[in-house]
Amino acid sequence: MWTLDDRRLGYAAAVLTSRSDATWERARWLLLALGAALRVAYRFESEALPFLGAPLYDSAVYLRQAEALRAGRFGDPTLVAFGPAYGWFLAVVGSYAAEVQLVLGLVTASLVERVATRVTGRPAGGVVALALWLGYAVPLFYETKLMSETLGLFFVVLATWIASSPRLQRGALPMAVALGSVLGIATLVRANLLFTLPFFVLFAAMRTGEDVLRVRAVRAAGVIVGIALVLGMNGLWNLVHVGRFVPVILTSQTASRASSHGAWTGSLGFFGSEGAPPSAWDVVTQAERALAAPAPPPSLPSIDIAGWITSSPSKLARTFSDVETSFDYGFYGERSELHALAVLPVSMGVLLLLGAMGAVVVVRRDGLRALAPYLPLFLGVLFVTTLFHPSTRYRLSMSVPLVLLSTQAVLALGDAFARRRALVVVTAAACLLLAVRHLAHPLQSPGLWQVRVAEGEILRGDVDQARRRIALALGTGERPAAARIALLRQHRALPPPPP
Repeated sequence: MWTLDDRRLGYAAAVLTSRSDATWERARWLLLALGAALRVAYRFESEALPFLGAPLYDSAVYLRQAEALRAGRFGDPTLVAFGPAYGWFLAVVGSYAAEVQLVLGLVTASLVERVATRVTGRPAGGVVALALWLGYAVPLFYETKLMSETLGLFFVVLATWIASSPRLQRGALPMAVALGSVLGIATLVRANLLFTLPFFVLFAAMRTGEDVLRVRAVRAAGVIVGIALVLGMNGLWNLVHVGRFVPVILTSQTASRASSHGAWTGSLGFFGSEGAPPSAWDVVTQAERALAAPAPPPSLPSIDIAGWITSSPSKLARTFSDVETSFDYGFYGERSELHALAVLPVSMGVLLLLGAMGAVVVVRRDGLRALAPYLPLFLGVLFVTTLFHPSTRYRLSMSVPLVLLSTQAVLALGDAFARRRALVVVTAAACLLLAVRHLAHPLQSPGLWQVRVAEGEILRGDVDQARRRIALALGTGERPAAARIALLRQHRALPPPPP
């Protein structure tokens, strides 16, 4: 049985400070093999739920994008309502999307390891980052969903790898343009990443060492050019096919509704319209109306600044909470039925704790300016979660800098074990408690989870399973579940009760 005694912690510290490249290379391949085995198991387990064959929510819009692209309907409203790049991805990979995404998830994990090795200058850093990334269940959770998170994370990590390149630091223009181009593509996959772009340009313009003004100017200009090339070409494509220059997506009412809603209550009900539950198709409908109307002059979206400021504290609290808030497929619900997710111990709380310690390590060692490379994704996420809502999807890209900073903390603790055993023991105990708390986190609304699965079963065509899930939901006695069942039946999304 594992305990937090000095002997075992001392052995772990000795391993972390080992300089044997062969040892770390074996550890790297072992972790990747474990990650691959877990993904195979998860893929087969996922067959027990309807979501692969009957995707819900945003997934349905992405599938419509892919269908339109394969049919040559390049002016379809879905392509300007949502970022189009994931639709192109689905159009290419077809029915093998889940399998491709599981492989892409491993590629992303390996890339995280490479970034951490480069940033820390130690192979141990890469292996620690790989273990943290593979131990966090949320990226795996999205790999079997027809959602843009997996592809978006790949491009985010690729951009992070380019941003950490020594050639970019020396002001190589091709690398700066490459960084901007990858960021542009990532934004066309996940439109919320648009908020990170100014911070990446600012980072490129900052002095990170002895670089002179010319080098910083080249870096910033290259990033801007790369972003402009990708988004500009997409805008021209849309100008030809929909008659509007739309670089990313059309402006919707989402931001104005979210900013004026007030303190965060945990519900997305205010996004619904005419008594119907919120739907991804609401944004598509807005895009259809916008395309049918005369083109208005360019303008910024209407945002209630006072409302945004007022609601930010409650949204920030949820952004930094150790809870995964998923409004699509239900992370905790799926974890309650599939074992592959239930064995992964790393939580957002673990990453936040170690990430904060890693930030202190970086500042004390290299100065405050050394935090700059970690901030673009972090600050961009805060803009999104406070402006819209603090969901797991919106904060997911923040896990990239958190894993890299957490790696810095783990390495520093290993190096300082002989001098600061108490700190190491306390940190290890805190991480263990957070992991146990995460693994034991209960499913807060079992009834609503059963309703969600019932919706998928209806789309899959299994009415009997849908009725069974509805009965389970009603059996919980949860009023929100009963209310949602009634609402969905009213809109004919669920079967009526048996006679």
